[in-house]
Amino acid sequence: MKRYSIKAGQRNFRPTESWWPVFNPKGFEIEFEIEPGGWASLEEWGNDRDWDDKMKVRGLTAYFGPNNSRSAMIAFSYGTAPETWEISGYTNYPGSDIQRDGESLIIRSGTRCKAKAEFHRNKVLYLIEYEGKRVEVEHRFVRKLRVARQVGTYPGGTNNAPGPHGGRAFKDMSMLIDFKVIK
Repeated sequence: MKRYSIKAGQRNFRPTESWWPVFNPKGFEIEFEIEPGGWASLEEWGNDRDWDDKMKVRGLTAYFGPNNSRSAMIAFSYGTAPETWEISGYTNYPGSDIQRDGESLIIRSGTRCKAKAEFHRNKVLYLIEYEGKRVEVEHRFVRKLRVARQVGTYPGGTNNAPGPHGGRAFKDMSMLIDFKVIK
């Protein structure tokens, strides 16, 4: 597993993801651990609603396009209890709304979570596993990712709610990630 870190105020974890093209991916598998210390409460954020934005662990996106177009990713957001995180599938493609719906899992900092995304005709199937619990989430998706690239890891969202936060890391944080493309 490789360590990815971000400093408060930055927009992207370091090192950044690979920009090498991936041809005809069938999905991806990921194992990750969010290290303790990066969690923040809604009160620490001054009740700024951007606190609930989905941040991105990693995924795949169309090679020729912006990061959040024709994308299938595993996302995380702050959990309500200290040092907990909500893990979910996150899908976006042109002509659709961002899809964040479906079941999610709550994990604790310092523990490992596994997830998988499988591309099927007009859908992506997310499988997320943590400590014996498993959820499956299906989102609509365009299968035409003939040439893709990795996307993530970043604190996601924009500062689109009243308050000073959003779109940048609130605290220093790090995570361990092992990412594999399914061919």
